[in-house]
Amino acid sequence: METDYSLAADDLFEQTLHDYSTYLFRSRRLRLVSDDSIEPKYTRLRDPSGWRRFPLTDLLTVSGTTTTPPRDLAYCDPGSAPYVTTQATNNYGLKCAQKRLKRESLRLPCTRSGDPDWRYIEQYIGDLRYSANLREQG
Repeated sequence: METDYSLAADDLFEQTLHDYSTYLFRSRRLRLVSDDSIEPKYTRLRDPSGWRRFPLTDLLTVSGTTTTPPRDLAYCDPGSAPYVTTQATNNYGLKCAQKRLKRESLRLPCTRSGDPDWRYIEQYIGDLRYSANLREQG
């Protein structure tokens, strides 16, 4: 299924930052949720029609791991160690396995030379409400 990027808007990205900030707070990784931005510059969202598709494997390393048994996570505070797994009884054929991830791509704003425009992406995210919560994460 193709994502309709024409619907991309600041409020959708801000909601994602809000949800992530709430997760960080609930998992005790954040002391307080702030609706501040890192540095307001009023960066506008670029027209997604000019974005380019980048294979996920060009942006990050996709690799497998061995399953960590829940008993090995028992020493952790609740919510401090993300644990995602699938089983033959609950993956419904759509699990996001390595093989599938290696075929995925992501549309991103790009520079004139065709590379991902990381500077713009960081500036845009830093301008959104709730982005100050990302700073505390390092």
